Amino acid sequence: MKKSKQSKIPSHSKTSFTDERSTTLIKYILATHGRVMTQLYSNDKWPNIDGFLEVQDSNRNLVGRLFVQAKTLPPNHKNKFRCPIPFFSSCEIDPILLFGVDNQNKKVYWRYFDSQIIKNIDFKNNKYSKTITFDSNNFFDENTSNYIGEWEEIIKNNRFKFQNYDELSNAYMIILQSSNAALGKVNNDFVRIHDFLDTFNGLLDREFSIVKTLFYPRTWNIGIAYYEYKPSKLSYALYPIYLDKNDVQIKEVDKNLHDKIQKEGLSFTGHFAENPIETRPKEYAKEIIQSKVFKMLENKPLSHAGNDFLAREFIFAFVDKFHAQLGLTKKDTHTIREIEKAFYQYLPSWVEEAANFMVSVKRNGKNKLTDCLTVDRLRGGQPYFDPDSMIRQIMKDELKDIEDKVKARLKDKKVKIPNWPIGNQELPRGVFVELFTYLRNTQDEITRPYNPKDFHRLNSWVWEVFSKKDAEQNLKTFFENLLSVYKTILENNFPILKNELSLFSKADKIIVTFAVKDKYKSAQDRPTYKMFYLKSENKHLERSIMVLTNKQAEEFNNFDWNKREIDHQRNKYKVVSIRSSVLDFIYEDTPMLDFVYHLLDDRLKDYFKI
Repeated sequence: MKKSKQSKIPSHSKTSFTDERSTTLIKYILATHGRVMTQLYSNDKWPNIDGFLEVQDSNRNLVGRLFVQAKTLPPNHKNKFRCPIPFFSSCEIDPILLFGVDNQNKKVYWRYFDSQIIKNIDFKNNKYSKTITFDSNNFFDENTSNYIGEWEEIIKNNRFKFQNYDELSNAYMIILQSSNAALGKVNNDFVRIHDFLDTFNGLLDREFSIVKTLFYPRTWNIGIAYYEYKPSKLSYALYPIYLDKNDVQIKEVDKNLHDKIQKEGLSFTGHFAENPIETRPKEYAKEIIQSKVFKMLENKPLSHAGNDFLAREFIFAFVDKFHAQLGLTKKDTHTIREIEKAFYQYLPSWVEEAANFMVSVKRNGKNKLTDCLTVDRLRGGQPYFDPDSMIRQIMKDELKDIEDKVKARLKDKKVKIPNWPIGNQELPRGVFVELFTYLRNTQDEITRPYNPKDFHRLNSWVWEVFSKKDAEQNLKTFFENLLSVYKTILENNFPILKNELSLFSKADKIIVTFAVKDKYKSAQDRPTYKMFYLKSENKHLERSIMVLTNKQAEEFNNFDWNKREIDHQRNKYKVVSIRSSVLDFIYEDTPMLDFVYHLLDDRLKDYFKI
């Protein structure tokens, strides 16, 4: 989701057009080779990161993601570029690919940075910037694609994932039980470390308690174990102090303990260009929280229960996608009982029978059951059986045999229901369990929230799965429920930040207009929508969202920016901002869930001023 357009239209600098040209060249070349998908923003406000890219293997399976920073090289660059020091600090938190774009020769140089690489760079006498050199062999253009294999290896060696709390418990316990060389010392450094910890723990206890819940469960406070603490160098690990544990918050770690902890799986964070705790302790604490918040959003682990509409959207998306593996037919109403039986009995039985079949015929080289497991290459974690991946490898007549076996085994009460790890990246099993449990406690049956997609209508464009009438009805339903769903997510996860992360931002009314058709002729002839954020002079006006018909929308679609004010329903409004974009979200499996997460991402970026 793109950021809202502000009411004041800014002029664009020469640099903006140069950056746009560079990102366009990157996207074009990578798209030509067909293995890397990019999300790059030429005018992004996130410091030191311009977006990310996702690499696929030769079978179109996702390998993983890398963050990207793109810079335009001057005409006489000689493969060199002067990077600001904060860029290297960012690489110590998240690995980044730096692109040096040579627009004249239509060539893009690249260089990879992570904490280990930064550690080996000499920053002596480089207070504000450091000149780096691109390897003349590390580049891509229309005819050069050997970068793909190298990026695959980088990602495989540096999987992006949450640190599993239980897996790291041994390392944490070593810290908690160790003697503390810092205890009783008097050092001015401790003042800044205390500032850092006070800010970090304060944010975890108040504004971002959801981060504490997910990353540091059963924890009273977070402490710091430092290995190196110098004016321009820092190496440390954060550790939880359990609710039932009395311990200090600052520990000094010697080399033996440092090595022992690393063997147990707890990584030390290193900064080798600066010591952010020394120079900006409070700001750095907020940056760490910020990093965890955005990683958290990518995994969709928030609390979602409490809203019927959101629950129905996800449950129907899940049932529609896996109806064959659940033994269900697609329909507009399901009883809670039939979904419960399908999910907890039929689905695991189907997965076992499907896996046994694939191994028995050695389908796609699968010789044992573990060969049927899927590894989440983007987020890491434990492998699982993905019903979607499995069904794609089984023929229609073979599916009928598996179905018969599942039905037969379910009739035999002596056969136990298997307990296998089942998952799917797009529709996480955990979210299903959470939302289904909520609905099961309140309802006996559920109805489809949107008009269903009609794939018989599909001609050339995915937007044609809905008729004009169905698209309009689905959009009306969507925006009628958006406010209540967003409110539920905020109250569940960010209750203290309800005002700061408000759906309305500085507005008190949102007007939605859209343009949809029955048929589309080209990519340019695509569905679009606009959201007008309005501020009323009437301070007692209740906040609301209104969806307008095409006729009602004329005054908004023809809005004169020079006025910056508009009369609507006998009220005068100032136009705070306008969001306009391609109308794509309504065609997703879970439009509301995805839209709300994108909204949260936008609001949190505004909150963190990035």
